[in-house]
Amino acid sequence: MIIRLTVVCTRYNVTMEIQCHKDTECVVSDKTIEIKVASDKVRNKIKKFCKFARISIKEYPIIHKLVISRESKKIFVKTFNNQ
Repeated sequence: MIIRLTVVCTRYNVTMEIQCHKDTECVVSDKTIEIKVASDKVRNKIKKFCKFARISIKEYPIIHKLVISRESKKIFVKTFNNQ
């Protein structure tokens, strides 16, 4: 699966595509983006991207979940299955 995270700001748009394993889950609601990922490499890439884009992120290491708040900026996520 591929996760595409996009941040839309007034000065720039940033997009990152991350190759993930099949066990990755992504749930999008109006207020948050929840990504459950077991891979440390993928989790670190998402955290670095959020730090670069100045997006707040909460990490729950026991259940391997990252939660990105959508309140302050326009953040979009799209997932693609590898076929």
